[in-house]
Amino acid sequence: KDYFVTKFFSLLIDFYVVLNKESYQYLLNKIDINNKKIRIIPNSLNSTFILKKIKKRSNFKSLNIGMAARINDNKRHDLIIDTIQNNLLRNIKIKCFFAGDGEKINFYKRKTANSKNFFFSGPLDTVQLKKWYQNLDLYIQASNGEGHSTSILQAMGMNLPVLGSNVSGIKNFLSEKKKIGMIFDNNQKSLSRKINYFFKMSQNKKNKIIKSQKKYMLNHYTEYNFLNSYKKVINKLKIKNKKSQYS
Repeated sequence: KDYFVTKFFSLLIDFYVVLNKESYQYLLNKIDINNKKIRIIPNSLNSTFILKKIKKRSNFKSLNIGMAARINDNKRHDLIIDTIQNNLLRNIKIKCFFAGDGEKINFYKRKTANSKNFFFSGPLDTVQLKKWYQNLDLYIQASNGEGHSTSILQAMGMNLPVLGSNVSGIKNFLSEKKKIGMIFDNNQKSLSRKINYFFKMSQNKKNKIIKSQKKYMLNHYTEYNFLNSYKKVINKLKIKNKKSQYS
């Protein structure tokens, strides 16, 4: 379905903007779009989500984790819930906070009804969401795939270490070698190992990850980068339209 729809509209479209390399390669190799007609412009971070000071943890015996996302089948809230409830993390006191709404929210509320470890905040405005992030020690984006996760950028701007699924739209910019977040496979064993690894990590090492994440985000994903990239695309289209007028 995606192939035929994209192939049809390729006859009408002058320029494609995609969010990640996988989408770029799909248009280039599967739809046979000229690479000059494709640009990768990832999502950017709203400047209101940039916190200057790194939060000092007051309780080292517990861990507050969270995910801000649409609550549906594409996101893996189920993986986070099942991982926290299994025995692999029994030595860590974890509270889990979910921000957002969606068709599966009531299902997950029923699934966690007998637990005091899970909290559903529903949809939040910008002010509420910033306070929500400030309550966390670790941000987790568990997903089957993303375009380019804005929530991860927000978490980085709010000085939170990030764990993300090893899927398109997340693995593109998280890199443990560069100390930019950490990646896990979408299974309980992998996620629980990464949560446990983070929990035991020294505060000094956590601060290095936080600073590396933020520096990388500010260099690549600000509103200025986003706007400047779109200006270049628009200018190319203007030049093309002028040429077509005189041809």
